[in-house]
Amino acid sequence: MKRTFLVRYMVLPLCISALLFGGCGNVEDGKKDDTAVVAENTDKTTDGGKDDTKDDSTSNSETKAEEKKDVPSNSDLNLEETNPDVLTMGEGSNITEVGEKIDGSTASVHKVGDVISFEKDEVVQYTLTINSIAVTDRRNDYADTNPEKVVLIDYTYKNVAYESEVFLDNMSFKLADTAGGACLYYAIGSDKQALPVAVGADCNMEIAYGVSASDTKVTLYYTDLFCGSNEMVAVEADLK
Repeated sequence: MKRTFLVRYMVLPLCISALLFGGCGNVEDGKKDDTAVVAENTDKTTDGGKDDTKDDSTSNSETKAEEKKDVPSNSDLNLEETNPDVLTMGEGSNITEVGEKIDGSTASVHKVGDVISFEKDEVVQYTLTINSIAVTDRRNDYADTNPEKVVLIDYTYKNVAYESEVFLDNMSFKLADTAGGACLYYAIGSDKQALPVAVGADCNMEIAYGVSASDTKVTLYYTDLFCGSNEMVAVEADLK
């Protein structure tokens, strides 16, 4: 009887207690596991957000760089296409328009074939010779203009004592028609090209201008830019 009482009133509570503590232990472990999972998920989300931000930033930077490359700089622009009047009138072409009167009142007049000298401190620095000024039948099929007559000018310049190089291209001249108006430079496509020349060297060059069929006389103007005198010379020629 006593043994039955002990089993019923002592062993049974111990079993119940074991079950309760065991359950609590499982609950605590479960909480820990859930917390770890939440923390792990949070870390993954945070890391993922950083990576996505970095990728988006890099992508935007690359896109902006590509867009910047597509924008042409000033050095890439073609001035002749931007402003058709540029490089058409010889020296000072950007301020002298076709038909505008050329002021040659201060120019010393010369003839075709004259050797024109330019001095500094009474020493000849270089010379310019206009070999010929005549109407030509030569044409450039790729030229933008089709003048009624084309005047071809052949000239030679020589560096006599100028310490640097002398260079006289089409930008160095202006041509006036019979009425004194500026003529349009014509790209005739010559094999003769202007080159910078050192002391003792010379260069033969030819340039062309378009004129009206009624023009019978032209005047070629050149202004010295090497000796500092701004001396202006004019060479007159009759058109045949």
